[in-house]
Amino acid sequence: MASLRDQILISLYEGLVYLLNPYEMSWGNLQYTTNSIYKAVTRLEKDGLLKKRRKENKIYLHLTEKGKNAIRAHRKAGWHSRQTWDEKWRVVIFDVPEKKAESRRYLRSYLKSLGFGKVQRSIWITPYDFGKLIDRFSRKMNLFDCIYQMTVEQFRGLTGVEVAQTFWRIKTINSEYQYLIKIHSDRLRRIHNNKDNTDLAKSQLGKRFLNSLLWDYQTIAARDPHLPVQLLPADWAQQKALDFIEQVKKTFKLMDSPELFTADTK
Repeated sequence: MASLRDQILISLYEGLVYLLNPYEMSWGNLQYTTNSIYKAVTRLEKDGLLKKRRKENKIYLHLTEKGKNAIRAHRKAGWHSRQTWDEKWRVVIFDVPEKKAESRRYLRSYLKSLGFGKVQRSIWITPYDFGKLIDRFSRKMNLFDCIYQMTVEQFRGLTGVEVAQTFWRIKTINSEYQYLIKIHSDRLRRIHNNKDNTDLAKSQLGKRFLNSLLWDYQTIAARDPHLPVQLLPADWAQQKALDFIEQVKKTFKLMDSPELFTADTK
């Protein structure tokens, strides 16, 4: 789930935060010490993600453009489109010489970003047709003669579901979606049960709660290959996570919040 560092970025995304109040970084019933907040702020400032501003002997924080871009990039990382499947597999095999080792690393990163599963270090698989994208990337990186693409209809001895569970971390990702719902449901309950929270405080906590929930969802979604529904377990929890997000928006009347970058789950 979101670290203190992430929560500071989330809280700063829509305005300034008064640094000297440790309760600015409260989360439900969770509190962070002033020392831990200052350490996190110092690291963020050193990384160029935020700046301090002094006003009337008080220190305020605000995101730099680099910090805002970090938030935007994180949101975009959770966006994928779940395509229809023609029940064929695409296999990418490459043999890149050592003198192009850096380009080889970029290629692996690119395949991961598209949701490919790793069979071996130089063999990757996907149910989707990314042939044109791979061709474009390989020409741009001068790797066209090093990359081979194949289309196969089946893996002998393995069902489609077994292929998915063999080459992707499907069970782990599903567990993360389930844990997301559990941990944030507990936090939501603590917010509602805290009698000291005024309606205004609940509204502010609700906005921060939603931002943290979206951050955590997008962290998982960025690792989710968004495979066809035929390849997913019956208890796949992504849609339940999306439904929980919508429930939180309605609970805190935040339906006009910034658009969530999500996968098409249909």
